[in-house]
Amino acid sequence: MRKIAVQVGLTLCLMFAVMDADATTIGIEPADQTVVVGDTVTVDIVIDTEFLIGAFDLNLNFDSSILSFVNLLFGGFVGNGDELDFVNGSVRNAPFADNGVVNFAEFFNEVFDSTGLSQLQGNGEFVLASITFDAIGLGLSSLSLSDLTLGEFDIFADPLTASLFGASIRVTERPVSVPEPSTWLLMLTGLGLILARRTRTVH
Repeated sequence: MRKIAVQVGLTLCLMFAVMDADATTIGIEPADQTVVVGDTVTVDIVIDTEFLIGAFDLNLNFDSSILSFVNLLFGGFVGNGDELDFVNGSVRNAPFADNGVVNFAEFFNEVFDSTGLSQLQGNGEFVLASITFDAIGLGLSSLSLSDLTLGEFDIFADPLTASLFGASIRVTERPVSVPEPSTWLLMLTGLGLILARRTRTVH
């Protein structure tokens, strides 16, 4: 009987663990982009969860021979707001980029005020941060997320797990401009006139 109870308990724990992982996802959007050398490109780190998020710490990994980190903006572009910053209620780290890794973190420090935070996070899908790169080399850079620490906003600051989804950015050469047919016609006409004039001069 005790063995059956233990097995049931382990099964329930496993079910809740799987449900917890499936309940929260963090991904990079858009999933695929193609740009040319010299362009800037931005990706959003988007979370989708049923929990009220109070803290996160996360790495984004990229190919530093293809992309160069420019900046990071918490909460998406200006105008969207920062979904962990209710009336300047969050503490952030300065984004740190080195050898193809960007680390960024933020936590909400207004312990007893969940109302404003809940309003900001809305239906649970929002941008944790927007990250901008310069395209400096040719090739395909994969983007991946790692070393996640995620905390629910409650009195116990319960840790959460999440499924992580990456993306990629392809950098190509800038296309060489080809003259229009009309431009070719003008060039050939001009060349013909020059040759005709030289021929007359010789004769």
